[in-house]
Amino acid sequence: MTQSPIHLPLQPDQTRAAWYRLSRTIALAAAVFSLIVAAALVVDFLRDRAQSPLVAADLPHDPKTQIKPGHTPKLIGELQQLQIALAATPENEDLKPRIRQLDLILRQQHFVRRARIATGAWLLLGGLVVLVAALKASTQLGATLPGAMTAFPPVTDPWQRAALARRAIGVISGLLIATLTFFAFGHPASLLDLPLPRSGGIPGPTAATKPSAPLPTNEQLMANWPCFRGFQGAGIVNQTPAPPTLWDGAAGKNILWKVPVPLPGYNSPIVWDDRIFLSGATPAGQSVFCFQANTGALLWQQTVSGPVSGTAITLNEETGYAPNTMATDGARVFAIFPTGDVAAFDFAGTPLWTQNLGKPVNVYGHAASLATYRDRLIVQFDQGDDPADKLAAVLALDAATGKTLWKTKRAVINSWSSPIVIYPPAGPQIITAARPLVAAYNPDDGKEIWSANLLDGDVAPSPTFAGGLAFVVSDQAAMDALRIDGHGDVTKSHLVWKAEEGLPDIVSPLASTEFVLLVHSGGVVTSYNAHNGKQLWQHDFELKFHASPALVGNTIYLTDRNGLTHFLDAGATYKELGTAPLGEAVSASPAFAHGRIYFRGKLNLYCIGAK
Repeated sequence: MTQSPIHLPLQPDQTRAAWYRLSRTIALAAAVFSLIVAAALVVDFLRDRAQSPLVAADLPHDPKTQIKPGHTPKLIGELQQLQIALAATPENEDLKPRIRQLDLILRQQHFVRRARIATGAWLLLGGLVVLVAALKASTQLGATLPGAMTAFPPVTDPWQRAALARRAIGVISGLLIATLTFFAFGHPASLLDLPLPRSGGIPGPTAATKPSAPLPTNEQLMANWPCFRGFQGAGIVNQTPAPPTLWDGAAGKNILWKVPVPLPGYNSPIVWDDRIFLSGATPAGQSVFCFQANTGALLWQQTVSGPVSGTAITLNEETGYAPNTMATDGARVFAIFPTGDVAAFDFAGTPLWTQNLGKPVNVYGHAASLATYRDRLIVQFDQGDDPADKLAAVLALDAATGKTLWKTKRAVINSWSSPIVIYPPAGPQIITAARPLVAAYNPDDGKEIWSANLLDGDVAPSPTFAGGLAFVVSDQAAMDALRIDGHGDVTKSHLVWKAEEGLPDIVSPLASTEFVLLVHSGGVVTSYNAHNGKQLWQHDFELKFHASPALVGNTIYLTDRNGLTHFLDAGATYKELGTAPLGEAVSASPAFAHGRIYFRGKLNLYCIGAK
């Protein structure tokens, strides 16, 4: 069949030359457009094959199967882990809701990609039609004719050349923008089709693409263990059922599971519902880990930034490369490292954002843990050796994007104490401790509420709060009890009592409305009356301690560095109620949630609960 030629009206040579160039420009734009659409279609097609619900349905369910991180797309990898765990424990009803949720997400993403592939195919067809038509037109216009060498004389008028260039750029830009806009936002359901990260990588600062997460309630914060020492950083367990007081790691008594942690670290576990989070690091790199609370399965592992240079930061052996306990707001989880790297992930392990706060000027290495308040992450970033330099700061980062919402400089030096967020009736406060100041800030805007010049030396223990009093301590100063209802400098006006015996150097104090417990790393434990500072008792365990104590009902849980937990009566006299061995060295503080205790040992993560 013979194609009919395209008949163009005869035009002067200059006009025909312009049409010739325009048709070539359209052909080029159509070719670029078609290539982009074709590439996007190939990517969507390959992703759909790799992440299809049919792939998930064909996963092996053998409990002996070893799943290596990074060998499957993230959601399918998590689903596979859960299916294997369910095959091993068919009676575990806690796994089934998450399995159904993951299956639904995979199916939604599958149909979104199928819809985009179908629409993309029509776009590709349209691009090819335009390409063929433009090429045919340019061929006809540029055909060799008698006097062809002069039929299309070059355009010498600069204004005409500029007009042609603008026209060409406009056509190409419009096509590219339309293509990219479609594949980014072209289908309403495409927001479900979030990119799945590769294990071991994290991008630079990006805005979160998911809708804003609901804010956690205080009841949820108390029921879980969202940061160092739980709700308000207090180490107080107000949960039911109560955790056990009998276990034996070597014999397996009340050890529900025990799993290795891939990288070392001194940070403590945090827990939210069925997720446990830890971080670890070596000079080779920094990582965040998520474990399933019921089975101990490693659900995902993500690397934060690149390798850590051993000489890039100053570290102490007892600080290490991952001393900072993570924090969560119930939808996202956050980590910080002594390198100044801060990162956020959702619970599926998808990287949300990361940023570097700068290399901390800290003689032992930055070790402060994180805290959260509503929709923001609270970071105490103390550094430097002269308060006048004001290198130190406390800041709030937007939990969804990592954007700095406020930053308040502080006249303090490097410290290792962590901030606590408290919720007294007058309004929330962030309380911090560093030489020489105890200071409270408004978490909404970062403005200082009150401060007291009381601390000296290296400040490592974190503050705590109970009964309307803040308790702060450093081993080269004193134990101070302060009312928190002041404004400005409250050094003299709000100091309730002071004590100078049994001061801790590492371990954070435990406070209730009746007593304050101080634990020195060398083994001396001292209890004070919380109202007047009178010493109640003192006992030398002749053991070493790094883990901070916790209070469950009227029982104090205190774990030494050998992994032996001592149960003490929280009364006015010293009384040891018993002990429970873990069988592994412990430096991190335990986490309590849903009737269980989570210990990070030197090598393993343990779940302790009544069998």
